Amino acid sequence: IRGIPGGAVLPWIQNSNVPATVLLGTSKSNLDTQVPGEYRSDAETLTPGSFSCRAVKQLVEQTTYFYRIGAAGIHNFTVPAATTSAVNIAIVGDLGVYWTTPFLRQALLQDASLQALIIPGDMSYADGRTEHWDQFMTRMEPRFSRMPLFVCPGNHETADEHMMWEDAFYGAYRSRFNTDLLATNSRSPSPLFYSFDLAGIHFVSVNTEGDRSSFEPGQEQYLWVEEDLERAARRRAAQPAVYPWIIVFE
Repeated sequence: IRGIPGGAVLPWIQNSNVPATVLLGTSKSNLDTQVPGEYRSDAETLTPGSFSCRAVKQLVEQTTYFYRIGAAGIHNFTVPAATTSAVNIAIVGDLGVYWTTPFLRQALLQDASLQALIIPGDMSYADGRTEHWDQFMTRMEPRFSRMPLFVCPGNHETADEHMMWEDAFYGAYRSRFNTDLLATNSRSPSPLFYSFDLAGIHFVSVNTEGDRSSFEPGQEQYLWVEEDLERAARRRAAQPAVYPWIIVFE
């Protein structure tokens, strides 16, 4: 689930280019909203099958939603508040398929109080090996499907380790982590960097592993971060009790 208060993106992989339909509702026994999926070609990642996703908007804060994708089982997630409230967020990075992931998965499944997860790069250590992406996503699916997830790319997310500074080589990462809605909501010109509000915290996700020239003064990402932090600072000055924190991760 890639989302913030007000909207979420539900991604999945399937073996057909006819997207499944998402059924959504606030009751497990009454999934009364139908949301058609959208097809995304997976040619760049070499995984058999294709990726689909659907943005679900107009979600209510602090509300639990139940959903089913196609004929799969029913999952649920709770939308955290955007403004100040008690929240339990896990922030972990540099995972890999065989190292941290098994222990992290168990810890996340055991902690029912977690409301969101942030992974600041180097998730599966795939380095272009699609099977590592698949193994990582399969192992983490029990938790990824039940809470908002926010990410940023690391150098091990690239499809070719020799071309790690080229955004064009983030095909596998972009297929699995659709952050278009987050980028749009935060006025970002690229889904590889964005910001969002969660429980009174303004989070800024930046990309230091893409085209590094974009993080130099006057360049695209630098200008966006500058403008975003200025907006967040003005809002915090006007409402210090509502938005007390600004956190940047990369």
